[in-house]
Amino acid sequence: MKKLQASAIALLAVGFTYAQGNQDVTGQNGNSNQAYVNQTGLGSSNTLQQTGNSNMATIDQMGGLNMNTAYSGGNQNGIDVDQVGWGNSNITTQIGDQNQAKTDQNGGANQAVQSQAGDLNKVNVAQLGNLNNANQYQQGDRNEANSGQNGNLNNSAQGQVGNRNIANAWQLGDRNTASQSQLGNRNEALASQQGNDNQAYQYQEKNNNEATHGQMGNNNLASSSQVGNYNDTTGYQLGDGNTIGQNQKGNFNTATANQAGDNNQAYQTQDGQLNEATHGQAGDNNLANSYQKGSFNETAGWQQGNANTIGQSQIGTSNDASASQLGDNNIAYQTQDGSLNDATHGQSGNSNQAYSLQNGTWNETIGWQQGDGNMISQSQNGFDNYATDYQMGDGNSSYVSQSGQFHSHQGAQTGNGNMIVTNQSN
Repeated sequence: MKKLQASAIALLAVGFTYAQGNQDVTGQNGNSNQAYVNQTGLGSSNTLQQTGNSNMATIDQMGGLNMNTAYSGGNQNGIDVDQVGWGNSNITTQIGDQNQAKTDQNGGANQAVQSQAGDLNKVNVAQLGNLNNANQYQQGDRNEANSGQNGNLNNSAQGQVGNRNIANAWQLGDRNTASQSQLGNRNEALASQQGNDNQAYQYQEKNNNEATHGQMGNNNLASSSQVGNYNDTTGYQLGDGNTIGQNQKGNFNTATANQAGDNNQAYQTQDGQLNEATHGQAGDNNLANSYQKGSFNETAGWQQGNANTIGQSQIGTSNDASASQLGDNNIAYQTQDGSLNDATHGQSGNSNQAYSLQNGTWNETIGWQQGDGNMISQSQNGFDNYATDYQMGDGNSSYVSQSGQFHSHQGAQTGNGNMIVTNQSN
């Protein structure tokens, strides 16, 4: 990093040696346009063109070898560029009416590219540090994109096509990456990164979707994709090496994942309407994976400890699965196919395992484990079956299989090394 910055500064120093005076080329075509250009230092250049009426541009360059190229085509557009330092570059293009573009660069070799087509759009870039890159593109009306970078070698890319979309990306640290793409109307995306080498990717298509992600630490990854209307993804990461992956297709879906610790993974996939997935992880090396297809399904998972695993899959309507884990190396898998099925499992201790499989309607499984090395396996096919298992101790096991209608099982184990095997069918 230091060698790269030193090389950049050396190149700027060589360029400065051969630099001549500052250069300004400003052209105006229309009525009541205004341009103010202030250049202090050597070797900076400004190229400005305003076409239309009542456009305003203010360009301030202080330092050396800074470059600005700006174009406004339309009426009542505004451009404000402040460059302090060496070798900063800004390119702004606006076509339409009443658009606003602002760029603040303080440091060395920062780059900003802004492009707007439409009316009443706003873009804002603030860069403090060296070798940062920000790219903003907006097409439509009343869109807004803001990018703030404080550090070195950060990258931000924001693209919006439609109307009334909002994208915000804030980066504090080095080598962070934020990418935001929105296609449609009234979508909102927020990415906040504090630390180094974090990555956030947000994609939204159609209308009224919202994505919010915050990262504090290093080497975290958050990825969100939403296609549909009124979908919402939220993810917060505190620590290092955490991963969040959220994919939603349909309408009114909600996915939330929070991570505190290191190397945790949470994946949430939803396809349909009004589905909800919520996962929280505190510790290290935990894994939560949720898949839902249909409508009104809900999954929830809570993990506190290390190396715990939750897997949840639901296909159908109005299914509910929840799992909580306190300890280390616990495993819970819940699979449901049908309607109105319910699975609830809780684990306190280490190396416990719980498996639930339900096909049909109005089935319910419940499992609670306290201790170490316990096993629960529950399988139900049919209608209105019920299975409950409680284990307190170590090395207990319960195996339940029910097929048909109206079967009921209740198992309780206290102590160590106990076993239950239940099979019912009709």
